[in-house]
Amino acid sequence: DSNLQKVIIYIMENWDADLSIAQVASECDISESKLYHAFQSQLGQTPIGFLNSIKINYAISYLEKGQHSIAEISRLVNFKSENHFRKVFTSITGTTPLKYKKQLL
Repeated sequence: DSNLQKVIIYIMENWDADLSIAQVASECDISESKLYHAFQSQLGQTPIGFLNSIKINYAISYLEKGQHSIAEISRLVNFKSENHFRKVFTSITGTTPLKYKKQLL
């Protein structure tokens, strides 16, 4: 689906911006409901789930470099709060950012 490809590229290029689904849909000339449906039917996740996966992959990269605190990484990957970052990280990876960091040592 070319619409979905356009949305995926847009999210991947702008993952660190303060994106809303309404903004993504508008930028990609697709309705919000069509956007949600395309993600669910073709990727099995929501657009926010996809965006969060990208953010967590960057967070893992930062954790592996070992140069930043959890709080700094939370800000670097554009989460509004460290608590929300921890919840999303844990839901995607099955472990907390701190436990992940300790496993690297």
